[in-house]
Amino acid sequence: MAGERRYGVNTQDGLPSLRFALPLGSEARWSDMLAVLIETDPAPICRLLRLDVHPEDVRVQREVTIDSANRPDLVLHVDDRRVAVLEVKVLAGLGRRRRQ
Repeated sequence: MAGERRYGVNTQDGLPSLRFALPLGSEARWSDMLAVLIETDPAPICRLLRLDVHPEDVRVQREVTIDSANRPDLVLHVDDRRVAVLEVKVLAGLGRRRRQ
């Protein structure tokens, strides 16, 4: 059946379901996954953010304190220089009715 979910695979498109690995209610797990993806291949985020750096020099840190009031989800560094600060929001701004 089209659209049927069986054993974690959406048979409509044949792709694995991520709902168990990355539940929508867990921004921390989405942040972790984004950190893994950036560490694995930083070139896309460098292009997206228009960072003028060599992608292989980019390092990711999770939830580091950058001052007395801020602890962002992801901080990108090149050497000792902070080049980007990212805050992950999953379904932010969507009311309960729109999420259903």
